[in-house]
Amino acid sequence: MADQSQSIVILGGGFGGLYAALRLSQFTWQGNPPTITLVDHRDRFLFLPLLYELVTAELEAWEIAPAYPELLADTQVQFCQAEVEAIDLKAERVKLVGGRSYPTSAWSWPWGEPLPWIGSLGWQTTPWPFAPWRMPIA
Repeated sequence: MADQSQSIVILGGGFGGLYAALRLSQFTWQGNPPTITLVDHRDRFLFLPLLYELVTAELEAWEIAPAYPELLADTQVQFCQAEVEAIDLKAERVKLVGGRSYPTSAWSWPWGEPLPWIGSLGWQTTPWPFAPWRMPIA
């Protein structure tokens, strides 16, 4: 059951964070629904499996990297583009770089795990990742 003082802060807007935010916004809450805030340092969700289609001009940039405000437009989820500076579990607050903070009564850290590159020589010094999304979008 949720009341007016409850809020849920989801740190990270990848597949796990975005899905969690969207699914929580669909729940039928008893009483007042909690405030749901998705925090990510990027302004866009990046769907890496379609990167090849972007490079070969089969898709437009917005199709593989839609902006979070567009994805969340018809939901009750609030989006905050920021980096997390500190998490105070005891005080139930998330402090963001720049001084802003959010109270929270529930947490979600849907951060992915690093890939197991054990046995691949040179992976730490010469990787060629496709992410993060840093290309200007025209």
